[in-house]
Amino acid sequence: MISIRSHIGFCHAEQSEASFISLALGKILHFVQNDIVVLKAEIIYCFCFLHSLKLAKTRYELLLIILVNMPIKIEEDTIVGSLKFEWTIQEYDQHERNRAWYFFMLVVGFILIIQAVLTGNFLFALIIILFAIILFLQSHQEPLQVPFQITELGIIISDRFYTWKEFESFYIIYQPPQVKTLFLETGSIWRPILRIPLLDNNPIEIKHTLREFLAEDLEKEEEPISDQLGRNWRIH
Repeated sequence: MISIRSHIGFCHAEQSEASFISLALGKILHFVQNDIVVLKAEIIYCFCFLHSLKLAKTRYELLLIILVNMPIKIEEDTIVGSLKFEWTIQEYDQHERNRAWYFFMLVVGFILIIQAVLTGNFLFALIIILFAIILFLQSHQEPLQVPFQITELGIIISDRFYTWKEFESFYIIYQPPQVKTLFLETGSIWRPILRIPLLDNNPIEIKHTLREFLAEDLEKEEEPISDQLGRNWRIH
């Protein structure tokens, strides 16, 4: 088995913050160019988590674990099981944003980046820049229509296959017309929740199907605060 260290080629505690950011940017650009936005959005959460870590060595190793353990890319010989449900989702929600919104976000982002640079917190500055790049790309292109499938062995998002063992539970928040969402909770610290719009699908039928494979979290009655803020601030 190839170790995490040998996979990257170099991963030492004495390497600088700048080296870590350079490595991370290279990997991120690779995924942005080759993968769907489901993975792009997860990058932000990943780096928010890495930002809380102090040791460069720990950051390197966690980044490598994240990159090596991406969901399975479906090949011709990938066994996914029989189809239960299928519908098409957008890779992200589109919002109407006026000039005032862009001006406000530009000012806030600029202040945060300056503060990060002055305090030597370069990873936080990287997070802000990545967030701005993703928002810019989303505002200048139509969201891709991404196929979503529920099968007897897991779920498929575009060409990525998640097995049921990658999830711990699920819950559905159905408060039409604003919120009609399936949430799949994983055991991962960097990708804790997958958020799937239900659109016009019957939530009762989907709930009954998912109960065959996952436990339902009955304590969750509201969408996460991050989703509420994202929708209200038009950054979801």
